[in-house]
Amino acid sequence: MKLPKGVYGAKKLRHKLHYWCQLGIQSKVEEMAHYRSMRIRKINPKNTSALAFDGFGEGQ
Repeated sequence: MKLPKGVYGAKKLRHKLHYWCQLGIQSKVEEMAHYRSMRIRKINPKNTSALAFDGFGEGQ
């Protein structure tokens, strides 16, 4: 987790905490989905609004 040069102190700590919380939430959701026998697929967030809800092809 490297930030641009010249970033020190609380800002760097906030970025680290945000990242850790994000990973914690993501792992908890994956755990709950696994418990309920749901399938999970990680996708690239780029261009997701242009794709269909199932992830195949262009949306209408």
